[in-house]
Amino acid sequence: MSRRTAPTLGTTPLTPARFALQPGTQISRYQIVRGLARGGMGEVYLARLHVAGGHKLVALKRMRSEHMDDADVRAMFLREASLALRLDHSGIAQVLDVVELDGEHCLVMEYVHGRSARDILRTQPTGARLSLGAALSIIIEAAAALQYVHELTADDGSPLGLVHRDISPENVMVRFDGGIKLIDFGIARISAQTIATQVGVLKGKIGYMSPEQLRQDPIDRRSDIFQLGVLAYELSTAQRVFEGDNFAAIMNSVLSGEVRSPSVRDAEYPKALAEIIGRALAFEPEDRYATAEAFRRDLVAFAATAGIEHGHAVVAGELRRIFGPSTPPRLDDLDERTVGVGPPTSVSSGGRGAIAIVLGVGLGVAASIEAAAVERATTETMMMAHHRRYVGLGLGGSACAVLGLALLGLARARRGRSTAAALPLLVGPLGCSAPQFECLDANACDLTPGGWCDAEARRCAYPDQACPSGARLGPLAGPDAQACVEE
Repeated sequence: MSRRTAPTLGTTPLTPARFALQPGTQISRYQIVRGLARGGMGEVYLARLHVAGGHKLVALKRMRSEHMDDADVRAMFLREASLALRLDHSGIAQVLDVVELDGEHCLVMEYVHGRSARDILRTQPTGARLSLGAALSIIIEAAAALQYVHELTADDGSPLGLVHRDISPENVMVRFDGGIKLIDFGIARISAQTIATQVGVLKGKIGYMSPEQLRQDPIDRRSDIFQLGVLAYELSTAQRVFEGDNFAAIMNSVLSGEVRSPSVRDAEYPKALAEIIGRALAFEPEDRYATAEAFRRDLVAFAATAGIEHGHAVVAGELRRIFGPSTPPRLDDLDERTVGVGPPTSVSSGGRGAIAIVLGVGLGVAASIEAAAVERATTETMMMAHHRRYVGLGLGGSACAVLGLALLGLARARRGRSTAAALPLLVGPLGCSAPQFECLDANACDLTPGGWCDAEARRCAYPDQACPSGARLGPLAGPDAQACVEE
């Protein structure tokens, strides 16, 4: 698939993937701010709703263009959207609206300011893990949300029999205030029916699927409980439940029915908690918890007996420890953050100005080198050649510097900032560590510290000791999302 190949300067980049909707596009009452993520089925955008006296941030999801001609996919998208609109629970990212763009439907969803459970697992240093209280809090709240989903009824009171089908770390968002939100509910069924046959899609999910899912047997709520058990195991141990060097090996690990107890891996791990998680991970559905509420109650009782503090404050403290302080995006600053997720024209005046100044400085340094070469020249021909380059570089550097200062002045006039305050815009829009290739991913490999662009796959990769190569492709890597980078 791909190897962990160090990026090299001078490689000709591929054309990066672009979001179909550009910043500023108006869809009904919503204005696109920037792209957030691209998945196998859709694209997600950050958008704002203009209301009296201010704005509200939302996430807007639309089907990717390559699926729009598939009548079955469109029908499923609308059917699942109608189900998602029924969901109203504090632990589920709510679908707020369904709007049309050129005859195609888009879901308007609650914007969750937080990080996914996958981000939390990946960002932890080797050997580190969440506090037990934080891990329990996340699972307890997720179980409550699942119980609500499983018990939802139709208008006539008959059970809908809804099952999430994809309680993987990517679909459990943890808010910076400590709450959790299940996401992509209602879309999981579409994914399962339309793209599950693509091996690349399953690579990142296979270790979180229940045995009956892998066998393609009928599933019910107990499949979700199994998946939540996998997440509980991994959050509380920072170790994978089902491991393998490849797709088939991981599948065989799940289907073997053998789960190594957390208390065997760690002698200090509470045996009572290991038994609770072990029951959720039972191979046969009838041996698992019958409901998510029963699983939740046992976790709450264990925490009380063991004297383990849990709740939003505990989770929020752990996220600050892992990711540092975080504040929601500022509406007056959003347009400065579109580099790497939108078209080149989306770079702000301040960003262009800072880039121009740095380019001017670079040209100035090159001009200084040529000036020194003039002094060292031993022939008139060499002297004239160096002098011409010195003049050209010097003029180019001066022009870039003047242009940069003008653009920074424009940004200052627009936003009331000093020119000096605009200089950090050079770093902010370009991401934490911009790749030396233009990745096909719609970000600058800055989802977590230490990201880079894999030279072969042209996708963002991140450190992950669970992979033999020590690296895993990111959640935006299309069909290869979450697959281990090959050695």
